[in-house]
Amino acid sequence: MKPKQKIGYFLLNRNYITEDILQEALDHQKHTGRRITEYLLEKEYITELNLAECIAVQFDVPYISLATYEVSKEAVDSIPLDIVKRYSIMPLDKIGDLLTIVILNPLEREDIDAIESACGCKVQSFVGVASDISKAIEKYYKVNVTDEKIKNASPAPLNMTSPKDKVSERRRSVRIDTKLDIHFSKQDRYRNATSANISFHGILINHKNALPIGAIITLEANFLNSAKVQLSKTVGRVVWVGKTEEGFDIGVDFIKISHMMLKMLMKIQSQK
Repeated sequence: MKPKQKIGYFLLNRNYITEDILQEALDHQKHTGRRITEYLLEKEYITELNLAECIAVQFDVPYISLATYEVSKEAVDSIPLDIVKRYSIMPLDKIGDLLTIVILNPLEREDIDAIESACGCKVQSFVGVASDISKAIEKYYKVNVTDEKIKNASPAPLNMTSPKDKVSERRRSVRIDTKLDIHFSKQDRYRNATSANISFHGILINHKNALPIGAIITLEANFLNSAKVQLSKTVGRVVWVGKTEEGFDIGVDFIKISHMMLKMLMKIQSQK
């Protein structure tokens, strides 16, 4: 899967590094051939979480924290250890024939196909961090992870480039038409909206006012008229805005998805 822009662009844009630090890493890469993220992590200029969140934006694959998630036994039983180690992944949850996994590197379509063939499920992936993945494998598969491919796995490729970084709503997962009461926060102000459709990668909401492209918002929702589900850690980025008769359609890509949002999405998916 090719990124839309180099990782350094996203690290700079989120103020995780300075231009001087990026140049230092690039000079090191030039002399050693190592990836710049290996150097940035080694020097503790960035954290694994900083990197995972930037990879999530870079590849349009939401980040989820694996460290505090109670992985389901059914999910673990769905993927054998050799597949987990081969692709540096960790199964997360399973409902019906839908399996969610946490990945270190965004996978190519043929890799996803191979995993789906091995487990007999449809797979939906999220970005995680290497240390969380290795600890989860040790915990749930009852093995010591000595495989250097996972313990010291390199992040996503950094040397690929592509044309101009275009912000567009291009969710790869299936969109489900569903109406949810959405509450979102921007600049410490809460506003109400409704959803038109939702997927594992993002949501389309209707609101009376437009939001600027690139705006970062946090989300919470009221699911199927049940008690409010707090989703304050679900973070999204506005990628598309269109005028309607009643206001604006706003496309939001998920950057960091909460555990409760994931559970909600899996429930919605299983009911369709």
